[in-house]
Amino acid sequence: MRTAHIELASALAKDPSNSEAFMLRQDLTSREGARDAALSAARNCAAQHMWNCAWHNAGKALSIDSSSSEAHAMVRRSIVDSGAINLPPGPGPDMPDGP
Repeated sequence: MRTAHIELASALAKDPSNSEAFMLRQDLTSREGARDAALSAARNCAAQHMWNCAWHNAGKALSIDSSSSEAHAMVRRSIVDSGAINLPPGPGPDMPDGP
């Protein structure tokens, strides 16, 4: 998302009245807030050793920002610490009993 901020700042510097760039910047800021909220929830779940919850929220953060290294690390940690890495392939943390 850092690159997006740089590009939007550049577009707005060239044309401060660029309404599309302004709206994109607002959308980006909103998405970052949603990503940060999901990561915060994942951290809280992890602190309580609620690994499926951490996995779910970190995955949500990844769906918003696939470049988030913290979200990637939290997903990996949640998979390992939940024991899911030792389970056969199947449904994810939101559907433990199947569809």
